[in-house]
Amino acid sequence: MEYIPDDTLLKFYPNTLQYVRKTCNLDQPGSMDEAIDTLESWLQKQQHFTKKDYSRDYLERAIVRAGGFVEHAKKYLDNLCTTRTLLPRFFANYDFASPHLVDNRNIFLPNLTKDYYRVYLVQNHIQEYNPEMYDAYYKRLSYVSISIYIICTSN
Repeated sequence: MEYIPDDTLLKFYPNTLQYVRKTCNLDQPGSMDEAIDTLESWLQKQQHFTKKDYSRDYLERAIVRAGGFVEHAKKYLDNLCTTRTLLPRFFANYDFASPHLVDNRNIFLPNLTKDYYRVYLVQNHIQEYNPEMYDAYYKRLSYVSISIYIICTSN
């Protein structure tokens, strides 16, 4: 990824991409591409993965999420694929009007903090916790994360 596309919902500083790469020690020219190439070649060798065609933007985010360490990104992807196989209900379609989370509201603030973090607010008025509520909340967080990813990568 060479730039973060402009978005009407989420705001970024002009140097956000460079800052994030620098915090991961991947700010040298070609270092991020080299890390992504390493991760892509590793993915192709994994016989047990059903999905191997992740976009380069997604792999870059996996590396950043792993603090710039390709080995940690491999572990993250392996755990993600394993979880998707063992617990497919967490990756199934999600109903945002879930009755389990009626008293729970959440939102990402549109602007980054001065330290390049995005604030996530949760207002929780749930009185009784049960396993269905935790499942619904996990699914909501997964979908919100995926939605943010789509927003940040769409043109």
